[in-house]
Amino acid sequence: MTVQAERKLVQDLLNSPRLSLYANQIQTVLNDEARRRQAFYEEITEDDKAEFINGEIIYHSPVKLRHNIAAKYLLILLDAYVRATDSGLVGFEKLLISLTRNDYEPDICYFGKEKARRRGGSGRIRCVFRRRILWR
Repeated sequence: MTVQAERKLVQDLLNSPRLSLYANQIQTVLNDEARRRQAFYEEITEDDKAEFINGEIIYHSPVKLRHNIAAKYLLILLDAYVRATDSGLVGFEKLLISLTRNDYEPDICYFGKEKARRRGGSGRIRCVFRRRILWR
C-alpha cells in the first residue's frame, strides 16, 4: 500500500460515523497482539531463529550457502567501513531488533553511535539490512 493510499484510508476512517467501533476493534487486535508479543519474548531462546511480524511468530529455516557467503562478505565490508570511520557498530545474527510493532533478527544490522550508546553499546550502532535480502 502506498503512503497516499494509507493517508486516504486513515482519512476515510476518521470521517466515518463508525470510527469509535473501528477504534475499539483495532484496540482489541493490538491488545491481543501485545499479549502474543510478550509470550514470544518469554518463550524464545538463544537457539531459535524467529521474528515477531504483525502478530505472527515466524521461524526461519537455515540459510543456503550462497546466502551465507554473501552475508559474510557484506558484513566484512560494512564492518571495515564503520570501524574505519568510527561511525557506529555492526551487528549480525541473533540480534533481535524491536520496532514499534515487529521484532526482527536481521542478518546484518548497523547502529549509529548515538543509538549504540542508548542501548549500552560501545558507541561504535540503524538497521540497514533485513533478513534474506539476497538469495534463498
